[in-house]
Amino acid sequence: MRLLARLLDRLDFAGMAGSLFAAACCLGFAPLLAIVASLGLGFLINDAVLLSLLVVFLGVALAGLRGDGPPACLDGVEHRRSPAL
Repeated sequence: MRLLARLLDRLDFAGMAGSLFAAACCLGFAPLLAIVASLGLGFLINDAVLLSLLVVFLGVALAGLRGDGPPACLDGVEHRRSPAL
């Protein structure tokens, strides 16, 4: 359960990273296209595939940014504010 919560906390980062990847491929960023092609993923260079990936990753980013409550601390410890004097 804790792992699922940690993954859900990072949806916004995953969505933004995927969106940047799809946008860079759509724009024809040569080093990224070379890496994709050398990995045998040349089918991803099709604009129809990239636009659908962009939409999906933007949706993931929006779902992650929506969130429910304050962001979790990276150290996993709940910090409390000291009462004002």
